[in-house]
Amino acid sequence: MPAAVAPEGTAARLKANYWKESSADKALRMRINGENSAQMAWAETETAGGRDFSVDMKWDPDPALATADTYVMSTAAAYLIPKVLLLLLLAFFFMLPICFVCRLHGSVLPRPIKTVRRSGATYVFFSMVEMPFLGIAMAFACFSLLLDYSFFLLAGVPYWLARGAPSRAASMAVLKPFRGGPAVWAYPLDLLAVLVGQTLRVGLVEVAFCLAAMLVGLPTVKYHICTNPWVFELSERFVQQISTSMQDLGTPDELADTARQIISRCKQSRALQEHLDLWRFVPHYPYPPSHRRWAIGSQLFDSKLFLLTHVTHAIAEAHGSREHLLVSTSAACPVYRVMLWYNNPYHIFTGFVEASISNGAPSQLDKPKSGEHPMWLVTSRSPLLWDRKARVGVGAVDRFFDKWLPTYVHGCRMLVRGREIADAMRTEVISKDGISRPEHAFFDPFAAKAD
Repeated sequence: MPAAVAPEGTAARLKANYWKESSADKALRMRINGENSAQMAWAETETAGGRDFSVDMKWDPDPALATADTYVMSTAAAYLIPKVLLLLLLAFFFMLPICFVCRLHGSVLPRPIKTVRRSGATYVFFSMVEMPFLGIAMAFACFSLLLDYSFFLLAGVPYWLARGAPSRAASMAVLKPFRGGPAVWAYPLDLLAVLVGQTLRVGLVEVAFCLAAMLVGLPTVKYHICTNPWVFELSERFVQQISTSMQDLGTPDELADTARQIISRCKQSRALQEHLDLWRFVPHYPYPPSHRRWAIGSQLFDSKLFLLTHVTHAIAEAHGSREHLLVSTSAACPVYRVMLWYNNPYHIFTGFVEASISNGAPSQLDKPKSGEHPMWLVTSRSPLLWDRKARVGVGAVDRFFDKWLPTYVHGCRMLVRGREIADAMRTEVISKDGISRPEHAFFDPFAAKAD
């Protein structure tokens, strides 16, 4: 592992608060940022609301919804088990050649390389080879999605009628800011760039299997279990994860560059690549093309879930604009906005997520220059979706990131200061609602040695 980060070459040239500069009209800004009016109206209202973004919002489950939990889980199992048995292997064979060509593409790229260059003979050749396989996979995905939507209605509407057909207007209002995002299938070259980076990180067979599972099972988890307006009254829940301090690793801009080296760089050093393969959560948000500030990204959970996201990069410039509304007031420097659109069937959640360098203010001031991951997610007050020990729901993902962020901080420190220091300074957190505190105070046993 290198002793120091190879910088992405951007932080040193940035002005302070560069993301606040307005240099594009509203329509152009929304187009290049992947935004829409309802989403940004929500974001502006949330920013001005005066909430303490350094603490999870208070959230109590409704025990009366346990019956609804049982219904959605039992019906989902009755539908998904035979579907997975019938279609998962077929989906795997559809995805395997796509991942093979992407891995082959990655193998001819120099190491390290910041991004897949979306021009030139090599890129055009591999893209042309991919397209027939991608077309077959898209046809299969449409067939599978049609089954999922049919099940969603056939299982949801009768339950809604049994509840007395209550108005769904409040649930639709909660969903409104997160509808109408760019369709994932409209950007096949983004998908290929994602797969090049992920097959380099974790291997082509693992990615192919996770993609197959995504196509076959993920829409049911999203629409029937996590965000079901037929069975539940939906509302918005805010949860925040703030890592331990990384103040020994440089300025906020330098910390943001370290994050991009891990998460956005296409092909890393072999040591870092092998290290990331051990992580339980492997995000990859490739840099966007030059004409926009957002691109399709991906998240790989536990070698099982492959999730697609829409990611706006704070560092990216398009048409002379870097304007980037930062919602969380505890953030010192934005890195990514990760949109989980309701019309994206390939992520289990719906909502608005940021990943930023944090100052911890006002409630976690002992975490300067940390990483924060605030999430505004559409959910219900069901016990299942609240439970931190469940396998689905906002409570589960809040707990997951409390456990994963120490791994991320360890990786950043290993890049900047080396493995010995990173191992000695690794600090886990006590995961809970509200604020998850470090197991021990921040310390640097190597500071005196450095002096």
